[in-house]
Amino acid sequence: MYKRMYFILFRAISDAMDLIEGHEAQKALNLLERACRDAEEVYIEGEKSAPPSPLG
Repeated sequence: MYKRMYFILFRAISDAMDLIEGHEAQKALNLLERACRDAEEVYIEGEKSAPPSPLG
């Protein structure tokens, strides 16, 4: 789960840096926002399928 989240965010950051260098800041922001949502969705889905914690 965390590995997938990492790759989603790392790829988005790399792509956003390229967009910023090309003076496309709004596209970079949109890309990063979408990546945050995608990574959060991976986390939420992982939480749903994870076994219950022994700590409660």
